[in-house]
Amino acid sequence: MSTELFAGKKPRRASSPLRAPFRADSAELRRQAANMLHAFAERLQNELARQGILPPPAIELWLDVQQQFCVRDNHPYADDILAVLETPSYYLHFKNLETLYELLECANSGALAQDSHLHIGLSSAGPVAFLCVRCDRSLAWRPRNRPCGKDGSG
Repeated sequence: MSTELFAGKKPRRASSPLRAPFRADSAELRRQAANMLHAFAERLQNELARQGILPPPAIELWLDVQQQFCVRDNHPYADDILAVLETPSYYLHFKNLETLYELLECANSGALAQDSHLHIGLSSAGPVAFLCVRCDRSLAWRPRNRPCGKDGSG
């Protein structure tokens, strides 16, 4: 018996589950991810430029295990960049990007590495995004501007 709720009459095929495997259109996902990445980068770089922060040096950012933004600690304006990123809309935009890149990874390789998370790099040449794997899940807290890999949580 079906557990789905229907407002009206039950459709004839409601009892037969969908058995086709999930197939993602990789080209469309790549296009969406690229467009969303460029929109994120353009918005952030415009806001940073108003404060006089321009690459170089390049900016690398990601979310830590507590879902707080991190900026590579050797960046001279790391604290100022983090202050800009504290807006909820940046977090939501970043999480949407992370989901798209995870879908792309699954579509390309068929699996997603455990504890993978998105990193975004912004430079004068343009934005780049990639998935990275956390080194040690046991670390629950770390300073927000520590680089990925040194303490295992980025």
